[in-house]
Amino acid sequence: MPARPTHNSTQTPIQKRALATFLAAGLVLGSAGASAATAQQPAQPPAQPTTSQPEAEPAVPGFTARSIDTITAQFRKHGLATAPEKPAGALRLATYNIHELFDDVDDPDLTGRQEDIGRVMIESRRAATSHALRGINADIVALQEVESLEALEWYRDGNLADLGYTHAASVEVGHPLGLEQAVLSRYPIVATQTWTDRLIGTHPDLYRGKPNRYAGEPLTFRRSPLMAEIALIDDSESADLGIVPEAQRVTLLVVHFKTGEGSDAWRAAEGAAVAAILGELKADRPDRRVIVLGDFASGDAEGHLAPVLDAGLKDVFAASGTDRGSKDAVTSIEGDRACGILVGPGVTLAEGSTPFVVGTVVPPDQLDRRRGFRMPGFASDHYPVACDLAAPTD
Repeated sequence: MPARPTHNSTQTPIQKRALATFLAAGLVLGSAGASAATAQQPAQPPAQPTTSQPEAEPAVPGFTARSIDTITAQFRKHGLATAPEKPAGALRLATYNIHELFDDVDDPDLTGRQEDIGRVMIESRRAATSHALRGINADIVALQEVESLEALEWYRDGNLADLGYTHAASVEVGHPLGLEQAVLSRYPIVATQTWTDRLIGTHPDLYRGKPNRYAGEPLTFRRSPLMAEIALIDDSESADLGIVPEAQRVTLLVVHFKTGEGSDAWRAAEGAAVAAILGELKADRPDRRVIVLGDFASGDAEGHLAPVLDAGLKDVFAASGTDRGSKDAVTSIEGDRACGILVGPGVTLAEGSTPFVVGTVVPPDQLDRRRGFRMPGFASDHYPVACDLAAPTD
């Protein structure tokens, strides 16, 4: 990822005191606190760090919703402080790049630079991300950067067990680190699909202005979209797509486009491929209600989303007349607007509702990326984005 720009260059006295408290706590957690935290945890295999692998961090005992709210109030830079109330009868949908949700179980398929031991999402981040999701209380949540279905269920059962997400999906999408797209839902997930081997073009001659060692080779998705078909009914046993009316089901395409400077051509190929997939899905069922959501890797001004928008989808912020230039519509700590929700024909926002972003902690300048991402209260480098959809009809 590109270097994080500076934030919070001028801090209030309260922010300075909060930062000082964290730095002091960090010294404890780095020494005696680590022993105390380790004593409270089950024994884990020894970490096998590589040059690209973060070190495991001890848990933060006693990390509560109140403490998260307190530090978020001091270090929130974008988005809303709390989610608005959901309109009666509406379906709340959220997307969240949760940033490298790894569990504490070794995946034997991940070795060397991709070794997952030591990448486990630390307790304070699990607390902060789940606190944000609890506040939104969405009926369906699309997640990006999830290690596996097992990691998703570990996180859900440990942090969101009482929110009713009885249905979960996370499918291999072809990423070398194993990071997948995933869905948590209160409604039955009746079908999933990915396109990991789909050819979407060829690698260009240049990458970041230099000769591309993969030039001319077949190009595939960096991370395939995850299609999740959801039946918006309460009875799982009746969730048969041959029985459930089209108006009571929805097709999600959860995406995470290729990131990084110089990847414009790759993203453009992915955008065109997603549009082609939309066409295929609609050809199968013309009345299919489709939503594309997730991390688009950059704003639509770059143009890679143009084919998707040309396929008839609309950005929910634009559809509601919300000012996308507002700081409340920023979707990451970097200040960009790369995450979002695009809805197709037949999908409408609930009357009187507006899409929203819930802001979380932005680490201050004094902390480098490694320490900032371990700051108590820090959730992810992206924020959750949500909207309320009109209730399905019979």
